[in-house]
Amino acid sequence: EGLEAGEIVINDGVINIVSSDDGINAAGKTNDTATLSIYGGTIRVNASGDGLDANGSIYIYGGAIYVDGPTSDGDGALDYDNGLVISGGTLVAVGSSGMAQGISSNSTQYGILVNLSTSYKQGDVITITDSENNEVLSYTANKSFSSICYSSNTLKNGETYTIKINGVSVQVLTISSISTTVGTVNRGPG
Repeated sequence: EGLEAGEIVINDGVINIVSSDDGINAAGKTNDTATLSIYGGTIRVNASGDGLDANGSIYIYGGAIYVDGPTSDGDGALDYDNGLVISGGTLVAVGSSGMAQGISSNSTQYGILVNLSTSYKQGDVITITDSENNEVLSYTANKSFSSICYSSNTLKNGETYTIKINGVSVQVLTISSISTTVGTVNRGPG
């Protein structure tokens, strides 16, 4: 793991993690009470295991978080037991779709989880545009991926967004709830 403790609190700073297992792992406490709380900073995780993992809950209040998660379907860019509650900041998490999780419905900021029907490769550019073709996200993947989770205060209820890979539309969705999921999660082992 890149960072591991029963309780992890990140307030600010710049954190870059490349890990052979989980990137940030809140674990070790009993009764699923381990927590990861992010208040600010810029965090970039490139993980072979889970990207952000909590044997409990993840809370995001701010910051800019970019996760290039696993390519195996037995792990996920985001992995939590109790929930991922986001109320501020920006979260971009790409990885395999087998165990993909999005944000929790008790978040106060909108988020989308898009599971794609095919896998894309390192260097492919993900863009998200709104109904007036304004770009709300541009992100270049650091490894192959088939799932995209995005949450930001730019996302609005009732708005229609187009997800493009290298300029080609792969999914159009309309936000209808705090956590909107499209596509099928192909549950892998683990």
